[in-house]
This record gives sequence, structure tokens and C-alpha cells, in this order.
Amino acid sequence: MPLSKYALFLVFYMILNASPIICQNKLFDDFWKVADTLNETRLTTLAATSAITYIGTTLAFNELWYKDYPRVKFHLKDDWILWEQVDKYGHAFSAYQSAKMGYNAFEWTGISDKKAVFIGTGISVALMNTLEIMDGFSEGWGFSLYDAGFNTFGTALFTSQQLAWKEQRISLKWTSTRPKYATTPIATRL
Repeated sequence: MPLSKYALFLVFYMILNASPIICQNKLFDDFWKVADTLNETRLTTLAATSAITYIGTTLAFNELWYKDYPRVKFHLKDDWILWEQVDKYGHAFSAYQSAKMGYNAFEWTGISDKKAVFIGTGISVALMNTLEIMDGFSEGWGFSLYDAGFNTFGTALFTSQQLAWKEQRISLKWTSTRPKYATTPIATRL
């Protein structure tokens, strides 16, 4: 029985938002500690897991986002005026976060900091550009040069800081303000 779109979205959401569970088990704490030297088992396992996750993510997006739109010849779309640029920020934010998560994951294996930075950068570029290329072949969308530019900005923001300072001094984040709703009931006249 195929998974519903909701179930695929839920699985994808849980994978992206999974974080280590904090507990008082020393073995568990040691497992998540960044290796001092290259741990080849971690590196091999993580490389295989990353490849499977990339393929799974691509397939999930195809099912959730693109399946209902016919495939067409690759084309561009100017979407600058759409979605009040929240979409553009979303591209930068997603690219930044995927580079950061890739870096953190591969840093854990004990490879050099510089290699971890470039692997995280590569993960971000591969993931974000795959999705944008899929847009380019979808009748309902189209490859957006603006989206690609903001993907590049988000990735470059992470990469440049990590290479220059070995830390993130400037971070992208989301924020919102809770609206104030009326407290008095709305009445209608008959």
C-alpha cells in the first residue's frame, strides 16, 4: 500500500528535524562526541546514509510536490514578485541549514574541519539544485534564477563564515509576532 502524501511529509519532516536525544547514558554521550581522529566506520556509515537520504528526499519531493504536474521541456520562470520574497528567504535559510547540518554530521566523523565544510557545502548545493532543476522540468513551476541565487547565498553564508572564522557569527532565523485578535464577539444583525 503506497504511503499517503501526509505520511511521506511526516517522515521527511521527522528526518530533517531529528536531533540527538539527551540522556544520562555515558555510551550514548560518547557516541555523539566528535571524533578526535578519523573514524572510518562513522565516515562510511554517514556517507552511505547521506546518499540514501538524498535519494529518498528527492523521491519524496517528487511524490509530494511534482507528481501532479506534467513534465515539460526545461524552462525558466521569473518568480521574483511571488510570495512576497518569503520564498526567497526560505531558499537561503534551507541552503544555510543543509550546509550546516552536513558540516556538523561529517565533522562528527573526525575528518578535517575544511573537508567537513566542503562536504556540507556540497550537500547543500546538490540538494537545493536538484530541487530547482526538478522545478525547471515541471509545467507548474520552472527553474528560478532568483531561487538559485538565494540557494547560493545561503550556502555561501555558511561556508564563508566557517572557513574564515571557524564559527557562525551571522545566522539566518525565522521569527514572527503573534497577532492580536479581537476579544469581543462579532455579532451580526438580523
